Amino acid sequence: MTTVFLSHSSKDKSFVRELAGFLESGGDIKVWLDEREIDFGDNIPSAISKGLDADAVLLILSPDSVDSKYVHEEWTDAYWSQLVGEATKLAPVLLRDCKIPHLLKNKKRFDLRTNQPEGFRQIKTWLLGLRSAPPPPLDLPQRPPDTYIVREEQIKELRERMREPGSLAHVQGMPGLGKTTLALQYAHRHHLDFEAVYWLDCRQKSLALMAEELDFKLGTKTTGDLDTVLREVKAYLGRKHCLFILDNVESDEIEQLLPGGRACVLITTRHNNLKPLRSRHPQSLPLFTEAQCLGYFGEQLGTAEVSRNEDAAKALFRRLQYLPLGVAVAVALIREDVRYTLPSMVAKLPADVTALLKEAIAALSSDARALLQAMAACAPQGFRLSLAAAVAKQTESQSLDSLQKLRSRSLVDELDRSARRYQLHSLMREAAEVSVEVRVAHATEVATLFDTWEADWQLRLQDLGDLDVAVAWGLKQPHSGASWLTACNSLLRGYELNKRVGAWNEAFEKALRLTTSAQACNNAKVLCAGYTYQAIILTHWGRMQEAMELLKASESIALTLSDLTALQAIYGNQAAIANSWGKRDQAVELLKKQETICLELGERKGLLRSYAMQASALRAKGMLNDSMEMLKRQELIAIEINDLEGLHACYGNQALLMLDWNRLDEAMLLLDKEERIVEDIGDKEALLGIYGTKALVMEAWGRFNDALLLLQHQEDLASELGSLRHLQAVYGNQGMILKQIGKYEDAIRLQRKQEGICREIGDKQALQTSYGNQAIILGHLGRSDEALQLLDKKQQICVEIGHRSGLQACYGTRANIFRTLGRIGEALAT
Repeated sequence: MTTVFLSHSSKDKSFVRELAGFLESGGDIKVWLDEREIDFGDNIPSAISKGLDADAVLLILSPDSVDSKYVHEEWTDAYWSQLVGEATKLAPVLLRDCKIPHLLKNKKRFDLRTNQPEGFRQIKTWLLGLRSAPPPPLDLPQRPPDTYIVREEQIKELRERMREPGSLAHVQGMPGLGKTTLALQYAHRHHLDFEAVYWLDCRQKSLALMAEELDFKLGTKTTGDLDTVLREVKAYLGRKHCLFILDNVESDEIEQLLPGGRACVLITTRHNNLKPLRSRHPQSLPLFTEAQCLGYFGEQLGTAEVSRNEDAAKALFRRLQYLPLGVAVAVALIREDVRYTLPSMVAKLPADVTALLKEAIAALSSDARALLQAMAACAPQGFRLSLAAAVAKQTESQSLDSLQKLRSRSLVDELDRSARRYQLHSLMREAAEVSVEVRVAHATEVATLFDTWEADWQLRLQDLGDLDVAVAWGLKQPHSGASWLTACNSLLRGYELNKRVGAWNEAFEKALRLTTSAQACNNAKVLCAGYTYQAIILTHWGRMQEAMELLKASESIALTLSDLTALQAIYGNQAAIANSWGKRDQAVELLKKQETICLELGERKGLLRSYAMQASALRAKGMLNDSMEMLKRQELIAIEINDLEGLHACYGNQALLMLDWNRLDEAMLLLDKEERIVEDIGDKEALLGIYGTKALVMEAWGRFNDALLLLQHQEDLASELGSLRHLQAVYGNQGMILKQIGKYEDAIRLQRKQEGICREIGDKQALQTSYGNQAIILGHLGRSDEALQLLDKKQQICVEIGHRSGLQACYGTRANIFRTLGRIGEALAT
């Protein structure tokens, strides 16, 4: 139930009672009203304080409430609580014309001056929207067709085993036994037993890929290395009484995905020795009984036909070992293909299920058989029909005709008809016997798709499974051949796509595979690229020393090969690390090397990046005019090559320089230009930086409330994007503005939120800044001992990462605290 506090003047009581009655109709909203909640003798401030802990505070604006001291105290308390991240939401309700408080001028409000009934409905809709979101949609493949035999006894047993929160059960057995079908039947029938259901297909997937996929499904948007992602997704699942299904588990690595807590886990696997399951008894999954097979054949072919040939049917079932897949394919052949009857199939019994599948494939038309073999080369967890059709060199119309023949014979499973995604059973993939020519066609088609991934990156995300299959096959081919080089190129494209969508662990794994394969075949050029791509990810994770060591190794290779294109990029990446360490001179020296090479090669993109980073390093050294000169060069190149990303970044950095020079109007004009470009290209992450810089301009103008409003927008967007790097900066900036207006306790609370995120993502640069700012605020609060302890931590980090300006700031703050305490000698020594 949503709770709401109505902050109002007693002179507006009749209106407030009417609003409260409307909101409480239906029983979904509880309204806190002073006349109902405060009895004679109650402590009024204490009672109101409890009321203000509601989900929302509605401030009724009228000439009377604006002049009320008590109303002012109520809504300002809610306002600052919202700013520091507490749950209460504040919404103004304009009842009559009045002077709007300055803090609320830019805040969205409900206007009830002309149409109160409509305003009442809008308020109620908003309040109901504050309730916790309902359980997420059912995350399951579609329900198995009605033609499948339903294992009622096993479904009942599974439900009993999964009754208690935190349960774990597994279904183990040979391929074709129906493990996945049983899990689907159980989940679709009993999903309401759980808050949510999540399905993860584990076939041929690394731990990193499974973790990233789960992170996406859950919407946890975790930033960090694999251990961090695993910790977050497991914690999320463990807090909920959800059903987590791990289908087709192949390795012991799955133990690292088991969440514990309240989550119920169901595993299906063909393996009988997986480490996390060794002490557990699997859910029984017997072969179909003879009676079940006869009943199924009777439903599909007619009871009269089966009764006439009952002995023959039983012989067929025995030969097929009562495996569900074999029985389903046999009945489909008899039902759909006029060349087969029950007596004719029995007269020439297949040797086993595999023989039956091969016979079913051989009986297909050439087009249908070609499409099936193309499908067998695709990703085992599912693929797009259009990709398989391209591999088989079939038009859309031809592929749909072929698909119909395959579906009618139960040879292919449908995952999503609207998206045209399909899947082959593992036994069917083996029976299809994919040729080398088909493998080459699949790898080539995948490489072609990913060569232009930026033009259609969202669709390419669906093809990453096929990229992994193509790469795995290609890397096993002769290292000097075209297939191996195609696989390396596809790995790089997949790496770039993973990086674009924030799948950093998956990207790192691809860079690692590239490096390992290059080492095995002694390919120095590819090895150089592998080291560089690993270093980029490690830099993002804040593991600077490891990244620099890899970049030094790649630099050595590039120098040996005289590969100037690779070398200029390496120098740029090394400079970024040196800059983060506060080694500005070293960074500028590296960037000059990059600039020289780019000018020699005519490499405009690399030159643009070099100028941008040189400008940043020069600004950090206080060389503002030189920094602006570099940015002007960057601007010219960005316009010349139509690089909108480089252009908007250039305007943003120019705005920072204008801010340094206190040319605030010019800074805001540049930020407006940047914002227009960012909106055109849809770059939300860049918008985060714009909000932050605009807030700095507002702060410099002394418009603290406008600055806080912009930072609130930045916080909302950072939360939406899951950008912890930006979120920590938002909290730090909000805290320092609150410090300027005397809200020290709220300021320190926000700084500690920043500290927590910095620790989580390993951002030492921002962490030392947070320690310094906390020390300054604690000094204002008279908590000098705590402040000095934080400065010791700041100093330790600055020494570790070589941050000279941070050390100077640390010494200055410590000296100020000593002066305040009257310890002049220690202040002078500092």
